[in-house]
Amino acid sequence: MATTLRIVNAICNCTWRYRRPIVGLVAVLLVSILAFLPRIKVDNSVSSWFTADDPALAEYNSFLQKFGSDDVIVCYIADSLPYYHPGRIAATIRLTEAFKKIEGVALVTSYTNFPYWYLTDGYRSLESMDTLPPANEVQNWMEGLGIKRRLVGTSQEQGLTRTNGVIIYVWPDTVELMEHGRNKVIAGVDSVFASLRNGGKSQLHKGGLGVVYDGINQTTLSEGKYFLLLSYLVLVVAMLLVARSYFITLLALLTIGCATLFLLGSMLVLGKPINTMTLALPPLIMVIGVANFIHFTLHARQEAVAGANNDDHIFKAITLLTVPIFFNVLTTVGGFLSLRSSSIEITRDYGLFAALSEFFVSALSFIAIIVAYKKLTKVNFSFDVLSRITIRVDYIMNWASRHHRAVIGFSVILMAIAALGISRINIDTKPLGFIPKRHAIREGHDLITREIGDYISLEFVLKYPKSSWKAKKNLLLLDEVQRLVAADSLVSSTLSILDFIKDTYQRTPGDKLDDINDLTSLSQNKLSQISGSIKDDPFISRLTTTNGDEVRILAGIPFTSARQFQQIHERIAEQVKAKYGDKIGFRASGYIPLYSRIVDTVLTDQLKSLGLAILVIFALVFMVLGSFKLALLAMPSNLVPIAVVLGLMGWTGIPLDIVTVTLAATILAIVVDDTLHMLFAYKRLLAEGRSPAQATNEVAKLTGSAVFSASVILLLGYGILALSSVPIMSTTGLLMVVAIVTGLLADLFLLPALLRISYKNHHHGT
Repeated sequence: MATTLRIVNAICNCTWRYRRPIVGLVAVLLVSILAFLPRIKVDNSVSSWFTADDPALAEYNSFLQKFGSDDVIVCYIADSLPYYHPGRIAATIRLTEAFKKIEGVALVTSYTNFPYWYLTDGYRSLESMDTLPPANEVQNWMEGLGIKRRLVGTSQEQGLTRTNGVIIYVWPDTVELMEHGRNKVIAGVDSVFASLRNGGKSQLHKGGLGVVYDGINQTTLSEGKYFLLLSYLVLVVAMLLVARSYFITLLALLTIGCATLFLLGSMLVLGKPINTMTLALPPLIMVIGVANFIHFTLHARQEAVAGANNDDHIFKAITLLTVPIFFNVLTTVGGFLSLRSSSIEITRDYGLFAALSEFFVSALSFIAIIVAYKKLTKVNFSFDVLSRITIRVDYIMNWASRHHRAVIGFSVILMAIAALGISRINIDTKPLGFIPKRHAIREGHDLITREIGDYISLEFVLKYPKSSWKAKKNLLLLDEVQRLVAADSLVSSTLSILDFIKDTYQRTPGDKLDDINDLTSLSQNKLSQISGSIKDDPFISRLTTTNGDEVRILAGIPFTSARQFQQIHERIAEQVKAKYGDKIGFRASGYIPLYSRIVDTVLTDQLKSLGLAILVIFALVFMVLGSFKLALLAMPSNLVPIAVVLGLMGWTGIPLDIVTVTLAATILAIVVDDTLHMLFAYKRLLAEGRSPAQATNEVAKLTGSAVFSASVILLLGYGILALSSVPIMSTTGLLMVVAIVTGLLADLFLLPALLRISYKNHHHGT
């Protein structure tokens, strides 16, 4: 301990001596970051979850190269004119053609470029005709299409006026991956529609995976600014109440702002974008920074009150307090870095940047405190909010020490209830859980689902061994497999090249099918002619590979959770495997299987990160306290909040997902700080000859008010997240509030009770 104090004292003195060049260096770095800050991006795309060499991501990229993007933007256009009205057809053609010209768009499909009639050398669509057919003929044609509901629909507006809906599908270019340009395409769609809408009467509603992710990106930006402003507001109010100094409040505000910029700078250097998880880091920086300033300031005030209000003594007190804060940084960084063990890239990034956040804000807080330490004891307010807090904390800790058996018994019961809750935890995640409940994206999704059914597609790929769908036997096989997919209870519709073959077959000269659902009488000769006439159609190319050995089956399913996605595609794959064995290749592909894979990693990530965090933090606590007994005593107070939060999730049905999986390591990394401050002071007081009872009293007076105040700041900081309009973020905020309250109560009640039992035979000076 003496060696550690000498090293810390040397660092403090060196910082004070070279304070001007250090502050100058910080200023230069900040200016550099500000110059490049506009380059930072927002990305919540699927590629941010997995490493570039991940097999699942490689499969998804292979799917994109073969079939094109499944990140389709579904545009539902509502209008008073029916879809078959000539004016509506003309308007849809203009809109479709304009969408095609948007940069990053590879294909646009609607009923106006769907085959209206077939020729021997291809087909004609409404948009390719010089003169449009009569409205009744268009209506009759559409009524005969099996996929009519996917192309047109009707909607109820305000319960009175019925309007007609037209669906236009905008397919992105897979060469330019949409996580880099999706928002530009969607903005282009909005701009084109605004310029071509029918006299202001038409309405555009958007849906699809791409639209949801763009909504997440936009929400991330707007919520990020909102939380940052609220965080600083909480900082100002809390620091003024606790520190009672405008100077210290402004210094803390400046320090936390600089730390936030350093975080953004590190993200720029490492080429990492902002996402929904890293959105929570500004409040984290705020609460850590405020906690540091509170401990430094109140400790300096304590020395001043004790009659030692001179610069040298205050500097020594700050040096002494720097030791537990230094180890707090190590324990917190260690806890966050445990998330680097995750197999999900976005979780690993969060762990890294949370650790960097702790380092930046603590380092800058230390520099600021050393530079301005002479002003720490200056008080500008006469109202002392801490005097009563100190008295109450002293009373609580002594009460817990006297009634240690009752406190420990209650804690055991609480842990048992929490354990039952943990056994009930559901592992899942929902894409729409990142979107606010009242948001245009949700409204558009709900409307489109009502009109055309479950339009989000689960993709399957059927591979023929050394053959092609163009052979009759293989088309019959595709029919059987597609029927098997459609038979699943959660599949509302299916689509493949077979649906277009059926339509073409019935509407071209020659043989006809007596029953559209019976393909046994298919003519191979006519099938070959049809396959030749449609092979160059851009939409058909998205349903099959060039040589026809692989075909794509789209299954419409509810836009639900990752767990249900996984259950659907695994169930269907097992049924196909059971029936056909190795005769064909059949696999789920595209985005949804990649997304649903997350649930396979969440539990293992939770266990790995929590286990690693416990080991790292225990080792670091042992290092700073130099006592195996005290290190063991520190753990229950820090594990109780984790158990309570996980138990609460189980009892209330909050799932463990890619965001809440970080909670355990985050809670442990944060709540250990207060425990370490209290045990560090407790050990020092015992070494100075105090009895356990005396040490408990002085710990309450020395660090109790700071611990209580820091916890209140943590509550306010994470309580901000609870105000978020994004459900998953508000839930995270509430859980962190529960964790911080539980952690504070554990430090004030459980820790003194454990110390009473462990040191009941301790004598003065031993």
